Amino acid sequence: MWDAILASAPPQPVAPTAPFAGSPPMPASLNRFTGDYVFSPWVRVRVTQKDGRLFAQAVGQRDAYAIVRAAPVELFAVSDSAFTAPGRYPLTLRFDAGGALTINPGHWAQVGRRVAS
Repeated sequence: MWDAILASAPPQPVAPTAPFAGSPPMPASLNRFTGDYVFSPWVRVRVTQKDGRLFAQAVGQRDAYAIVRAAPVELFAVSDSAFTAPGRYPLTLRFDAGGALTINPGHWAQVGRRVAS
């Protein structure tokens, strides 16, 4: 029975590797990703840019996976709109058109919407 359970689970996503093989996003272009993204009444992620580097920090009542409340986490570009965060488990953040931030795109994607700060 255990084999059947394991066989039914979809494969785990593989963490993208950083740095981005292309040109890294320019500091001015990173500003388009900054802001607060709401995932639920308890989970909010603030994305900031400083010195050409992008950071994320949970500012709601709960952490958002490896994006914690304790301190900003640096995000590393893996494409022009996708980033990864260091941690034990794969974590991909994709900035989508229309002000959306998708954490872990795929089967269990979590989508947050940018709100006015």
